[in-house]
Amino acid sequence: MAEAKDDPGAELFLRVSRGDEAAFSELFKMYAKPMVNYSYRYLGNWHDAEEAAQEIFLRLYRMAPRYERRASFKTFIYRVATNILRNWLRDHLRDRETGSLVLVDAIPGVERDLDQDLDHQALLARVAGELPRLPERERAALILVALEGHSYEEAAVVMETSFRGVKSLVHRSRERIRKALKSGRQEMGDGR
Repeated sequence: MAEAKDDPGAELFLRVSRGDEAAFSELFKMYAKPMVNYSYRYLGNWHDAEEAAQEIFLRLYRMAPRYERRASFKTFIYRVATNILRNWLRDHLRDRETGSLVLVDAIPGVERDLDQDLDHQALLARVAGELPRLPERERAALILVALEGHSYEEAAVVMETSFRGVKSLVHRSRERIRKALKSGRQEMGDGR
């Protein structure tokens, strides 16, 4: 594992763990936007994403005194965020439909349909509409790997599973979205 000085987030969080509030402010500036974006992709709603991001930083602040560096800080913060977002969905969004921003590029096999689709925005909306329907662990794996750019190894640490487990979850999520899109086209009678 790299030294804390090679991981600016870890260095700042170690300072936070020793009571340095200015370091927490720096850490917030460094990770606020990525946490809001991750939360939005997970929850599909900007208002909830901003509230969830605040919860992420509140949790980090509370756990700072007990922090033991076992992985990169980026992996650590995404693990904390994923756990909070799972709970957030369970507690706050149980009965609400949510939309999500999903890049078509995240679903191999969908991009080749873009030229055939009359309305690119409609395709994006259909893909985005499928993300909340994915099982929670598949959604988390897809967001971490395909949208947030984490490696399978990093996602495995964040999700507390194996490399093969993450790879399988991402594959299943992509397959579910492909099947749902194909099924939707057939239901609309376009025969594709």
